[in-house]
Amino acid sequence: MKRTLAVVATTAAIVSGLGAGLATAAPATSFGDGQYRVGVDIYPGIYHTNGSRSCYWERQSGLSGDFDDIIANDFGSGPQTIQIMPGDVAFKSSRCGTWVMQPPPAAGPSIFGS
Repeated sequence: MKRTLAVVATTAAIVSGLGAGLATAAPATSFGDGQYRVGVDIYPGIYHTNGSRSCYWERQSGLSGDFDDIIANDFGSGPQTIQIMPGDVAFKSSRCGTWVMQPPPAAGPSIFGS
């Protein structure tokens, strides 16, 4: 009886340990400095930050670090608003404060009159 309980406890510990590495969190809707994978770490969408005097950000098409991976970038001061596209591979920012996803614009009247 003791041997059976030990095997069950060991198997449960192994299975729970394996499962821990497989669980992933949902992408974030706010984030600070760093490089984030779009669709994995952060959602695509429109983000705003209050910025700083030396905010740098870049949208990236790859993670190689090559200059050719930069789709768009800016070095500015004060509030910043950017749109991270679903096709972007990553987004990187430095000294910008916290980026917060903005709600989508409200739907306006239909141009088809319905």
